[in-house]
Amino acid sequence: MPVDIEDYTSLVGKRFIPGDQTPQSPDLPKEKVILEQDLPLNYRVLAPNSFTTLEFIPDRLNLQVDKDNIVKSVNLG
Repeated sequence: MPVDIEDYTSLVGKRFIPGDQTPQSPDLPKEKVILEQDLPLNYRVLAPNSFTTLEFIPDRLNLQVDKDNIVKSVNLG
């Protein structure tokens, strides 16, 4: 199923929570986090200074996060 980037632009500014982790801060509202299980099957998280491959996969969601796992941008590829 094709990924529509418009479905994921609202992730910018939210904290990415990997795996089966839960938010550690009780004052962090649910609408301010994105859980890994809520992402499409084909995605990758790009942390600062991380190595990435350059192949273009049109339906892969890329999440660029900062050192605190806050999503800074999303794109496909």
